[in-house]
Amino acid sequence: MSLEYAPLVGAMYWTRAVQYYGEKHRLQQKNLELLWPLLDITTTLDPNLIVAYRFGSTFLSDARHEERAIRTTRWNCCRRGVIANPDYWRLYQDMGNVY
Repeated sequence: MSLEYAPLVGAMYWTRAVQYYGEKHRLQQKNLELLWPLLDITTTLDPNLIVAYRFGSTFLSDARHEERAIRTTRWNCCRRGVIANPDYWRLYQDMGNVY
């Protein structure tokens, strides 16, 4: 539906993900079930939006879920970033931090 404007729509979803996280953090709520779907849509629309991978995996660590689920989701977020942007070394560092 976004045609050739997929990166623009991805940036809009990234903005929505940041707003969602910020609002939940402000209200001190740990239930962030919509965070991963927002990040998934963002990185699908714009796989080169590196900030979504880096900070998205950090945001996911604040979710109230089983520790293993958090680690798996953060790992998948970082892994997708490395696949889409193999030359950006900081994504490898983020994967190491999750591990």
